[in-house]
Amino acid sequence: MSGQREANRMHDAARRHEHKYRQLYSSARWKALRAKQLQDHPLCAFHLKRNKVVEASVVHHVNPEDKDDIATFFRGPFESLCKPCHDSAGQKEDKRGYTIGCDINGMPLDPDHPWNS
Repeated sequence: MSGQREANRMHDAARRHEHKYRQLYSSARWKALRAKQLQDHPLCAFHLKRNKVVEASVVHHVNPEDKDDIATFFRGPFESLCKPCHDSAGQKEDKRGYTIGCDINGMPLDPDHPWNS
């Protein structure tokens, strides 16, 4: 049981840290930036890489560390994604540091992929 308690404590601490930045998503500045991004780039970037057209509904921080600092939160770069891509592929990419996917020759689409190192 103590292992579960410790896990809960760590989770709660992480959520408290995130909370101060999560409130920025409800700011007028973010809402205006989000609207402009979706107006300028209305299609999901992940789907476009695979030659599919899907409407975007989420603005994603390309550099995930930027959303954890008030000084860089609004700076960008950003990309437009559909909600399923953001909630699955986008989160995995943030943790991994590169996008999974390859072209017709089997070469990675993402220049940051370890294969290109």
